[in-house]
Amino acid sequence: MDEKMLRNNLGEMLGDGAAHIGIERALEGFPVDRAGERFEPLEHSMWMLVEHLRIVNRDLIDWVAADKYEAKPFPSGYWPAPEPPSPKVWEKAIISIDRDMNVMKGWIDDTGFDITAPLKRHSSHSALREILLTIAHNGYHIGQMVDLRALLGVPVKDY
Repeated sequence: MDEKMLRNNLGEMLGDGAAHIGIERALEGFPVDRAGERFEPLEHSMWMLVEHLRIVNRDLIDWVAADKYEAKPFPSGYWPAPEPPSPKVWEKAIISIDRDMNVMKGWIDDTGFDITAPLKRHSSHSALREILLTIAHNGYHIGQMVDLRALLGVPVKDY
């Protein structure tokens, strides 16, 4: 296995590239005053998707790196109410997602950090597993964001 190539591929997939857009482009220009709107039959608002990603990404980071991990109740601990509490909270959530993606990118870039090593709290998991889970999970929900934008009449260019 070429570890450098693996790390480069992971970094690319975690961001904006590799046949998908990142969250920055998915949210670019989206009006915060519409963040709580839903479009039937979709069950989530843009705020719900953004905050869900923030919560889950932080949870996965804590699962790997925090000294103490406390599981949240599922699903209530991972899904917010449809409306963002304020535009400031909306902005903070987006900043937090970016910050947390940089944490994972830091793991990928740090050749001294063995992303394949078993985790202390769960020996059948590794940081690599959590990075791959983040890539898949974010891709799924970012796709929902793109679709929701189109349905709400605020499309995003995904190229």
